[in-house]
Amino acid sequence: MNIKEAIGGFRAWQKTPDYHWGKGSSAHQCVNCGHEYTGNYCPMCGQKDGAKRITWVSLWRNFMMIWGMDSHSLPVSLWQLIWRPGYFIGDYLDGHRQVSYPPVKMLFIVAVIYAILVQTFRMLNGEAPPLDESVSVLEPVFRWMGDNPAWTALGMTFVMTLPTSILFHFSPRHAHHSLPEGFFIQVFMSSLMLMSIFVMKLISGWLMLLVPLLYYVCYRQLFGYGMWSTLWRVALCFATWLGITLFFFFTMVPLFDTAMQKNGEALETVLTLAVILVMLVIGLAVVLGFGYWISKKTCKSRES
Repeated sequence: MNIKEAIGGFRAWQKTPDYHWGKGSSAHQCVNCGHEYTGNYCPMCGQKDGAKRITWVSLWRNFMMIWGMDSHSLPVSLWQLIWRPGYFIGDYLDGHRQVSYPPVKMLFIVAVIYAILVQTFRMLNGEAPPLDESVSVLEPVFRWMGDNPAWTALGMTFVMTLPTSILFHFSPRHAHHSLPEGFFIQVFMSSLMLMSIFVMKLISGWLMLLVPLLYYVCYRQLFGYGMWSTLWRVALCFATWLGITLFFFFTMVPLFDTAMQKNGEALETVLTLAVILVMLVIGLAVVLGFGYWISKKTCKSRES
């Protein structure tokens, strides 16, 4: 097989993976109740086919049941999320729920593993957390983010839910997806971001600049737009995310800190914050409204 055929086979697998691991049409007998049936589970008692002697694998699976990982769906879900993120998320939205590990549970398990690995590498490299807590008002916020990677990733990607829903509302695939569906899209993306960010940090911090590229690949597979149509929509999504993030970290948090330290300036601080917030909302409304108008216009021309 040459390189072109290998790439073609990989792309075909990305679009239509084999999700079925059934036993076929051959009949077999249930070890528990003796009922003869076909498939993976006995219709009489519900026991899974293939009950064998207890081995070390059985011990390992029972131990992993504590974490809700007694099946192979978590490794398979992570594998699919890495190599075919958009198609995998699209399959979940289309109803292929049985083959996907629960996305919220997946995120928190990935976050726990991420935190453990980060702390381990810090200890191995002799890195210690800063002891001075008066360096910046943002330091406690960043420290909390480092200690709670799941909530941090979910919060940062949650900002992408609304712009994604607006800019990709008329996409060729998964058009008119709802905000709850958009939330689950971002939950999957949070798990993917945590895994990717850890690898990027190991290699080089500059690779963090490739995070938008991951969104581009995922959104192109998920929504079915072409290269340029996906590119400018992802760029607007990140512009929205950047505006909201900068407002929160470098405007809202310092202003509230000033208001707490100087009670006499509380009203002035609130008014300043309200003005900046109104300007931000107007700017985002204009940008997202323009993107929505273009998407709707191109959708009508595509249908005609």
